Amino acid sequence: MHRIPKQDKGLDFGETKFSYGSYCLSPCSDRLRVEGTGDRVSDSVSGEGGTLMEERLAEAQKALEEARKLPTKCPEWWATAQSVALGQSWDKKRYFALFDEATKLEPDYIDFYSNTVLYLQPRWHGEEGESEKFIEDHANDRNGVDADIFYARMVWSLDSRRLDKNLFDAHPALSWARTASGFDQLLKRYPDSLSVKSEYARLCFKAHDKKRASPLYQQIGLNMDVRVWFDDVASFRVYRKWALEE
Repeated sequence: MHRIPKQDKGLDFGETKFSYGSYCLSPCSDRLRVEGTGDRVSDSVSGEGGTLMEERLAEAQKALEEARKLPTKCPEWWATAQSVALGQSWDKKRYFALFDEATKLEPDYIDFYSNTVLYLQPRWHGEEGESEKFIEDHANDRNGVDADIFYARMVWSLDSRRLDKNLFDAHPALSWARTASGFDQLLKRYPDSLSVKSEYARLCFKAHDKKRASPLYQQIGLNMDVRVWFDDVASFRVYRKWALEE
């Protein structure tokens, strides 16, 4: 499940980890990611690894069922359930019943949407262009600048999965213009955020947009946000050199 890093003061996109009484769901989510049903999820697990993943998913499902009996309602329950649903290959009818229930509870909880974008990737349960349409439709449900901000955050989420070498080549229906507009608005809200600048700069390279990339890399300097770059120093250097060379 995607977390936009809360590195900078004032940049709070709801990454609080919630707890259902004695059931802390974030460790459950972390285990699912390790086993391959969350961030950078594997599209094929076989043999002993597959058996272990099934066991962990069943364990998570049981914990979720127990936690649901508690009176406190926490959005992280549904976000974790989405990870289980992906790992267990729920069909769309069942998955979107969960999504609808989740968004009725917390319509602005970003993980519900980014998790669904992952679910709708063609390697799992979506058709070509389906996740892009999902992003566009739900962005259009929002008003003013929030529409493009939502769009940019979904693209950021998808890029953070590291599923494709170049996000925009793999998803030609994604709008770079709208993504850039959303990041421009994010920078207006969080002008000192290294995380926002870093992801925007990364995406500029993938979109071949040196005009936007150059001032971003000048502002970033050598301050590499490792959570955005996943400690990939080599790529950071290549992207930065490209952006700053005449």
